[in-house]
Amino acid sequence: MTRCCTRNVAVALSLGLAAGGIVAGGCRRPETPTAPATTAPSVTLDTPQDAARSLLQLLRAHLDALARHDKATATERLAQVELNVAARDAIVAREVHALGQPVKDEARLLRTCVENWAAIIAYYTTFDFDRMQLEPEASPKRQSVRVPARGPHDQAVIRVSCLQGDDGQWRVRIIDFAGPTTPATPPATTQPQPTSAP
Repeated sequence: MTRCCTRNVAVALSLGLAAGGIVAGGCRRPETPTAPATTAPSVTLDTPQDAARSLLQLLRAHLDALARHDKATATERLAQVELNVAARDAIVAREVHALGQPVKDEARLLRTCVENWAAIIAYYTTFDFDRMQLEPEASPKRQSVRVPARGPHDQAVIRVSCLQGDDGQWRVRIIDFAGPTTPATPPATTQPQPTSAP
């Protein structure tokens, strides 16, 4: 009888401890990994240089989001380019001229154009915005911006062709390469100069 009671008490204690563990465990917040901060680059279109910088930063943010499998952010960054930075009317007009007929799906055309822009710059991870150069075109409402870019093994100059709208803001109509790529040169290091004997 005593052995049976002792066993029942032990069972009750172990059940109580297990229940206490469940309750205590239920009070803890589950640990979930936090997503990295994805602050959108700011969009400024006051000058051709602003438009070029805004475009390249948004495209780079889109590509970086794709690399970390953050599809929502990647899609949002592309949408920002479509809505705010791309010169929609000029892009559609260029395609109509090339096809010789109206475009059936302008939204799809614009998305494809912006995706192509992302593909053009995908290899280049760094842009030297301090060394941007303005390249005037035939009309004062059209200006191109040359932006030095660097990838893992080479460097290039990306040309961003901009158009000024009736609202005075500059938007992007074409991007391409301003010249052939060249091998990336490592940063210069200063070598210690030999000292002459006294």
